Amino acid sequence: MKLFFLLIVIGTLISLTSFADDAAFQDTKTKALQNIDERLSKLNEHRTCVNQSASPEALQACRESMRAWLDQERSERLEKRKERISKKQKRSKKKSD
Repeated sequence: MKLFFLLIVIGTLISLTSFADDAAFQDTKTKALQNIDERLSKLNEHRTCVNQSASPEALQACRESMRAWLDQERSERLEKRKERISKKQKRSKKKSD
């Protein structure tokens, strides 16, 4: 009986842990899909601009607009990466202290 009760408690704890992991996974998945939708939207906007361009100058303006967006995205990713590295370094420093 005690073994049965212990198995039920362990099973419950494992299921709760997997539920927390599932919630984190769903959050990550949602963010990834939002990023993909944003990129697709911008690419479609760029495609429309290129398709409607009637002169080399208009095409160049489309390219410059897309380049500015890409540069902004890269700088945002770099900042996020720096923040993650900084947090990771702080955590590892706290563990070593």
